[in-house]
Parts: sequence; structure tokens; C-alpha cells
Amino acid sequence: MGIIFDVAIISYLLIALSLWIKYLSLLLKEQNISPEDKTICIITFALASIFWPIVMPISYAELFGSQNSIKKTLVGVNE
Repeated sequence: MGIIFDVAIISYLLIALSLWIKYLSLLLKEQNISPEDKTICIITFALASIFWPIVMPISYAELFGSQNSIKKTLVGVNE
């Protein structure tokens, strides 16, 4: 179980890194935005990258929690 988890984490990090590099290179190549807007985009991109590991688990927990409550409502299960 530990090896599978390690492989999944490493795969996720490699994919995330490659996408991060691709998006950053596309942003830096963009010619149609002002330097100020480009700076704001880079700051936003950096903040999103920093907070992504915190926001994603919370988002998934809320998503799965709301799906369970919807299923209980549709089925008619009362707690």
C-alpha cells in the first residue's frame, strides 16, 4: 500500500510540475498584456500554486459531503 501511495504522489507532483512550467512559459510568452497585468498574473499564479495543496482537500471534502447529503435526501434516509 505504501509503494502505491508513493508512486501516486510522485506521479501527481511530476504532472503538476510539468503543467506549472507549461502555464508559466505560456504566460511569459504572452505579448498582449501590459507588464503590470503580467506581474499580477504571476503573483496570482504563485499564490494559487502555494495554496493548492490546502484548498483541494477542503474542496473535495465539501463536494463529497454535499453529494452524501443529496443522496440521503433523494433516498429518504433520515439521521
